[in-house]
Amino acid sequence: MGTLVKDREKAYKLWSRILNYETGVYPSWIADCTSNCLFYHGEQWTETEREKLKERGQYELVINRIRKAMRGITGMVAANIPKYQIVSNGESHDDKVAIANKLIDWAWSNSGGTNTFRKAVKRAIVDNISYMLVYFSRDSKVKFDVLNYSDVVVDPASKHPLFDDAEMVCIRRYLAIDVVKEIYGITEPLSAWSFNNTGYPDLIERTDTEYASKIDIIGKVFSPDKQYVKIYECYRKEMYRLPDGELGSKIKKVTLIGFDHIYEEELPAHITEYPVIPLYSEDTENPYKRGEVHYVKDLQRFINKAYGVVLMNAQTMSMPKLIFEESAIPDGDVSKFEEVTPNGIYVVTTGSKEPIVVQGQPINSAFFNLYLDAVRQFDDSTLPAQFLNSMNTPSQHSDLLQMRENILDSFKDLLGNIDYATSRLGMIVLQFCQAFLGKNKITRIIDGNKRLQTIEKYLKMSLNVDDENSVAK
Repeated sequence: MGTLVKDREKAYKLWSRILNYETGVYPSWIADCTSNCLFYHGEQWTETEREKLKERGQYELVINRIRKAMRGITGMVAANIPKYQIVSNGESHDDKVAIANKLIDWAWSNSGGTNTFRKAVKRAIVDNISYMLVYFSRDSKVKFDVLNYSDVVVDPASKHPLFDDAEMVCIRRYLAIDVVKEIYGITEPLSAWSFNNTGYPDLIERTDTEYASKIDIIGKVFSPDKQYVKIYECYRKEMYRLPDGELGSKIKKVTLIGFDHIYEEELPAHITEYPVIPLYSEDTENPYKRGEVHYVKDLQRFINKAYGVVLMNAQTMSMPKLIFEESAIPDGDVSKFEEVTPNGIYVVTTGSKEPIVVQGQPINSAFFNLYLDAVRQFDDSTLPAQFLNSMNTPSQHSDLLQMRENILDSFKDLLGNIDYATSRLGMIVLQFCQAFLGKNKITRIIDGNKRLQTIEKYLKMSLNVDDENSVAK
């Protein structure tokens, strides 16, 4: 059990650290993650671009190659849940290895198995990063869940692939105040401080951009109707010296609630690493990882615009040019004509000379070669179109298998990052099992056919389990 503390000074220090984490590169990285997600779902034009397209009479086309490619990568990489190979230090540990494998399979089953794994991988390659959080649930099971890029804030100085060297790893949650009070045992109202009496004077007196952004973040902790509050669950690793002189680590969890309350607890000694594990495609030696979509957005934009240019050219060459005098258009409203003939209406002043209309010219073949090259570049960066499409004849299946092996070879870096993360996940799961599960619970988990329970029942009946006749009676 943890301890609830009301200490504004401690809360202020923790707020200062968190708000430093949320400045610098973090906002732009979050914006890139959001952009990647929108691109995947087809939102690939900005508002400015949409306005320009409307002015030119162009269609807002989206040829979404990203979605199909990312689904293909996810299907290949996360077709099945990872299989663990736990190696014992000697023959005497073989039974422990078998138990460990059973416990990991049990945790995967509790957590949704393949569906959860695919969701984590898909978010990693699309959004830039995803996180897996291991926890002990209320129904006494070890589980893990998937968090998205905006749910976690990490020390920006961290360079370790799994954030082992991070000062803190914080999970951000937005909960109803009544729920928070019930969970953490808070009986008094949560204070939403005002700017006149904050207890955070240095955040208010400063007027530069960085601190102004911090003030804005603090102001968003509570919802406008004061019914919801944003809390931060901060995991911190502390080192200590073991009796044999070696260093050990323990995990402390501090939950920041509002501006005054802190809930402090220490995870069991068996848990030595952060229970928040990042999953990503490209390591950047900082917390701001990159996914596959980040690297193909420009090619996707070019493909969309190339389609638009070709369609606009065909439209210009085939549509007639309509020339009107101002006095010939009722109320000067040309919108009804524009709907029928986009970009084909010309209005001249009464009495002026008729304008010279230059007919459109066919697009140079070099443009189409450039488009085809962009498509090839896109396929090389993701998955070949031939692999994503169905095979036409049985003779092509061997080619498909060879292509699949070549593609998997090109994704060895991605697979290596996923293997590293899922290996750590398995280790943390075992640490949680060791910390929270008793011997009886572990026995029930590994005894799938209830053989041990049957033996215990026979023993209670004073039967000799080694004597078949005794059991038969």
